[in-house]
Parts: sequence; structure tokens; C-alpha cells
Amino acid sequence: MRAKHALNVRREFPTYRALHPGSGFHYRRPTSAFFLWVSIVTCLVLAAPACGWFNSVLDEVNSAITTLDQQPTKWHSVLDDLTSKIKDQASDVANEVHGLVLDGVAATTAQGACTIEWFGHEARANLIALRDRLLLKKPSVAPVPPLICNFNPDVITLDRNSSQVPYLKSPINPAVIRIYGFNFAGSSTDLPTVEVHDANGTRLTGISGLPRPLWQTRYQLQLDVNSVDWSKFNPGYTLALIFPSDVQRQPREISVSLKPKGLSPKLLVTLNSFVLFEDEESGDTHLALYFYMQSGNGPRTKFFEWNNNGAKVNETNTYYFDSPAGLGTTHLTVTQKTIIWVEAYTHDDHAWPTASAHENSLASGSNTTVIDPTDLVGASLSPFIPPSPPGSKTTTDNGNGGIRVALLIQPA
Repeated sequence: MRAKHALNVRREFPTYRALHPGSGFHYRRPTSAFFLWVSIVTCLVLAAPACGWFNSVLDEVNSAITTLDQQPTKWHSVLDDLTSKIKDQASDVANEVHGLVLDGVAATTAQGACTIEWFGHEARANLIALRDRLLLKKPSVAPVPPLICNFNPDVITLDRNSSQVPYLKSPINPAVIRIYGFNFAGSSTDLPTVEVHDANGTRLTGISGLPRPLWQTRYQLQLDVNSVDWSKFNPGYTLALIFPSDVQRQPREISVSLKPKGLSPKLLVTLNSFVLFEDEESGDTHLALYFYMQSGNGPRTKFFEWNNNGAKVNETNTYYFDSPAGLGTTHLTVTQKTIIWVEAYTHDDHAWPTASAHENSLASGSNTTVIDPTDLVGASLSPFIPPSPPGSKTTTDNGNGGIRVALLIQPA
């Protein structure tokens, strides 16, 4: 019977370690934790009159929990005060409360991104779990769930290209979101998953490249968003993080900034007039102008030609393309990056001088302009105004300033 008694004691009270005479089993000398455990069980089961210390400790812990709920920013002094009040009656509880203080100092020092108030709420949750586990001896106490307090940056900014497709705008290198909070476990099974939610909070599927956060410390995760297929995002979408332990699936969302899809920019470009600076002749002469365009990656095509209706021209004069009219159109509707060329040839005897039959070329150099509806500011310098300054000219085959063409550019 002694051996059986020893087995029961060893199984029920594993905190004993001393040799019981003749039992063959080892026991441990009673520790403060053992006496605390026995005392708490006695007080909870029998409601013994000698349990005033237990009620006192429980009252102090509950009072601290209430104070943290009302004044979370004072977590440090509240926990220090609680440790001081209960250390003589329940040293094991006091030691764990002091551990919360050390944990809070480590957290706020490590990140500085979560406010003191955030950790006050976190300390309260941990103190409740401590009370339930050590004092109330609840059979099952769930671990304190992980908590996200903020993101850095807290907004992901997208832009649209010329085809209105979203893309990640000027990301930091690498494009990493730092996630700050508490109780982040290092196991991959405990890390949150990333989902895409629409403006109504509905989970969306079919967007590839969603990453999994990387564990850094108990207080920080990192999320690399370079791989996300941003082209499928719409205004109001968010990245939502959900922890596996959260049965209610309460997401913490990272905002995504994206302007609504606008109308494709469209410009009406009109050939208005030109100034003849140098025709490389001593007097008047025949002049023919030929205009070409290339839109995007399309072919180069001629869209207008003009020869002053066969009449000769002279230097320093301004000529308008609609009087007399030429052949083709002086109007272009531009919806994408477009290159415009001008060729200018003179001949004293032929009304339509050409590239193969002319005496001089007045546009051998500096004879193009680029018009991009999405970037008029970045248009190239050219003999066309706008977008170039008024001083620009073509270059003749003798190296002189030839002509300058004036355009009218307006929304289509």
C-alpha cells in the first residue's frame, strides 16, 4: 500500500522530490508553488476562513485589471504596484506579474511603433489570463491572441499606366510592410494569412502572388508585397491579415490607394501655320511640306502635304495651312504617344519638290516632335510649338534655321 500511495502522490503532486522511505519513488521538497497550489485549491473548494490572503490577492489582481481597462497608459505603474502588494502572499503570482512588466519594457523599446496605450490593453489581457491560470485554476486558459497595432507604411499606393492598369507606385526597396504588435508566434502555422477584400469586406479570389508574413520578433512581422498581382485591384480593395487562431476571422486591413479608372487622355492636334526663316535661295522659290505621323508602334504614314497651291514663297513670311489648303488633313486625334515629322523641299522650277527631286532640304535635321497625352511636359524639343519653345527651328542642308511649325493642341 505504501508503494501505491507513493505513486498517487507522485502523480498528483509532481512538485515533490525526496526519497520516501521504502517506497522506491522520488519526491520533491514542497516548493512555494506547491503550497500556493494546495492553498488555492483548498480555498476554492472549501471556502476556508483562513483564506483571507487568497481573497486579498484576487481582489488586488481584479483591481489592477479594472484600472488597466480605464487607464491603459499607466500599465507600468499599475503592474509594479500590484507586484509590490502581493509578493509576500503570492510570490509566484508576483513574479509572473513582474514578467509582464519586463515584457512590456522590451516590447515598447523594440518597436516604438505601438503606443503605450496599446500595451496597456495587452497587459490587461495577459493579467486576466494569469489570474485565470494561477488563481482561479480554470481547467483550460486560452493563450492571449496575437494583436496588430499598426503597419508601416499603413497605405499601399498604386498608380495606373497609360493603359489604366494598376501597378505598385514607387515602392520602397524592397516593398516591405512592417507589422507591429504583440504575441507573434514564430511557428509558420501561427502566422496570419493574407487575403484581398473588396470595399464590402468580401474575400476575393484569383489574385496571385499574395505573400505570407515573415516572423521577426514577438513584436514585429514583415510582409513583402512585390509579388502581388496589383493589376487586378480596384478602388476600395484592401490586404487583410487573419490569424489562424482567430475563429471569428476578424481581419486587420492594410489600405490600398488607387484612383478610379479615368478616361483615356485624348488630344486634338492641328497644324496651324509655319514661319519660313531660310529657303537657301536668293529670291522666292517653290516649297513643299510633307507631314508624317507614327502612333505608338504603328507604321509611319503621311497625313498632310502643302505647296502654297503652287505659288512661290519667300523668307520671313508666315503661312497658314488652311489658306490655301493642302492635301490630306491638318487635324490629328492623339490618344497615345505619337511622333510627327515634317519634310520641307525647295525647287525654283517645280511646284511639288520632293525627296528625290529638289534643290534644297529645309528640314534635314531637328524635324520631329513627340506628343504624349499622358506627358505633355516631357515632350521633346522640336521645331513644333507647342510643345517646344518659340526659338526652335528645323535645320537646312546648309546648316541654317529653316522653318518653325505652330500647332494647336487641345482636349479632344
